[in-house]
Amino acid sequence: MTEYARVDVAALPALASALKLADIVSDAYADPRGVVDRAALRSTHLFSLWRDEACSAFMFGRVHLTSAGAMAYLGPAGARLAHRGAGIQRKLFACFHDSIPIKAAPYAWAITASPIMLRAWRSFFPVSWPRNDREMPTDADLEPILRVVAPELWGSFDVPPSDEGPFVRRGAFPHLGYTEAELARLAAASRALAWPATVEAKRGDRLLLLARR
Repeated sequence: MTEYARVDVAALPALASALKLADIVSDAYADPRGVVDRAALRSTHLFSLWRDEACSAFMFGRVHLTSAGAMAYLGPAGARLAHRGAGIQRKLFACFHDSIPIKAAPYAWAITASPIMLRAWRSFFPVSWPRNDREMPTDADLEPILRVVAPELWGSFDVPPSDEGPFVRRGAFPHLGYTEAELARLAAASRALAWPATVEAKRGDRLLLLARR
């Protein structure tokens, strides 16, 4: 079995269609084609893992400027059912880290409703938020950055400010709805892993993740 990583930066909508990325996440998202098509249009990079000349997993990425400097948005991501586990998300993070210099994007961010994604994020990025279920970053350098850029990051999804604080948005992503099978998987993971009980995938909640590379 041959395994390798690949990075693409051109014609991502056409490539996503050719690779049938929507099929890879069809068991996870209620509208997998819509999720993939929107991501392909907004992204600057496509990171993919290959096994035996077939795409086994992928993650979109976008390098962009904020008031705190250059950042890389990571997501959405997915893997074929038979290939999930075994550190797939971590391998996708490594593909991003190896292909985009730290100077080009000193910070990474994502949104998620998945405890599995949160665990991978904490494991790969040693300086990151959230840690240990705390509301604020444990690293002093990240706290002011997060407070400054959080409105910009949510705003990139046309999500308005929230009175509940800058780190969680409730019910703002119904168009990224999950299948019942995926909701059951996330619920099981939530019980097994440290996950904010107030963030519920079923109602379209998302948690903001931030890391210093």
